[in-house]
Amino acid sequence: MTQQPRLVLFCPHDSEPSGAPRVTLRLAEAFEEFGQPAAIAFPARLGLEDVAIRGGLRTFSVENPAVSLAGRGGLWGKASLGMHRVRGLAQYLSVIRRPEIGLVWAGSSVAILPVIAARVAGKPAIVHIHEDLTPTRGNRLRIALLKKCAAALVFVAAHTQAPFGERPPLQPWVLLPNWTEPARAIPPGTREAIRRELDTPTDSPVFVTLAFISRRKGIDLLLQAFAKVLDSVPGAHLWIAGATPDDQFLYSIELREYAKDHAMEERVHFTGHRDDGDALLAAADGFVLASRNEALPLTILEAMQARCPVVATDVGGVAEVVRPGETGWLVPAEDVAALAGAMAELATNPEEAGARAARAAELVREAYSKAHVIKEALDLARGFLYR
Repeated sequence: MTQQPRLVLFCPHDSEPSGAPRVTLRLAEAFEEFGQPAAIAFPARLGLEDVAIRGGLRTFSVENPAVSLAGRGGLWGKASLGMHRVRGLAQYLSVIRRPEIGLVWAGSSVAILPVIAARVAGKPAIVHIHEDLTPTRGNRLRIALLKKCAAALVFVAAHTQAPFGERPPLQPWVLLPNWTEPARAIPPGTREAIRRELDTPTDSPVFVTLAFISRRKGIDLLLQAFAKVLDSVPGAHLWIAGATPDDQFLYSIELREYAKDHAMEERVHFTGHRDDGDALLAAADGFVLASRNEALPLTILEAMQARCPVVATDVGGVAEVVRPGETGWLVPAEDVAALAGAMAELATNPEEAGARAARAAELVREAYSKAHVIKEALDLARGFLYR
């Protein structure tokens, strides 16, 4: 008698179109594509849930304390957060206890509630570590909890495994990097159209970053570096494409004031969130990520696949793909002078930039392909589903 396939329930930590939630949604879609039934539980409706519904995925909505109570403090805020966490845990438990759910795949180390709910329900939970968990007290507690409660841990880069120390004897640890979807064809004239839209001359050197407006992403460092770049590349422009989380609103104002104070208002373009990141990459001359903390950013892989030369800070697992002198420019974190120097070199040496971009695209094609990554993920999941 053939055993009926059971659902894998994917649980992203958020519904905004940032890296880890996007990867979680894409994993769920890929599982369905390769014949493994999947569903996804979203904590609040902020964009990706609509994408999943349009794609035909079975979806659930649960409580998200981080979204519901962003910015609240004091005793009442802490009490409210506690109540929301209890409610969220109950909602996850209600979904996970369904008989058709065979496995939980938590899309981030932040997604603790579904892991606890799976433990209570007696079902395995795989946790996908998308973060560089530096050794703070909170992170040490989180790591201890995950090592105790998760059936398996998945790391997007070798660097992100280091804080976890010694592996428990019965807990599989798997390296499963982010991957890129096959690139879509960019229509002729896209470069010119995007530049007209963003009031950027066709022949100007353009840098782009695709990232949330947040201090972790180092947007302030990028602006400081760009101010230096304008001394040697006076015609350059910078596109900053990304949404601003509620708790980063004041930071975003500071960034705009910095651009104004340094007479860069006409050169720095804050576009907000855009769904056409591939078009922006095709229209730009270089991609820059100035992050203070990362695991393995999906946007870097997307830039490499698009053959957009990359400058990035040496954080998390970035050095595993951005190899100095080979596939891009890698600079120390928070080193504004080094960041500016790499950006200027990229802009003034297009032949070298093109050569590094070509090698980067080849690396992504060989080592970060969808087929390879999904096979590894399916093998891991099915090992728990049908044991």
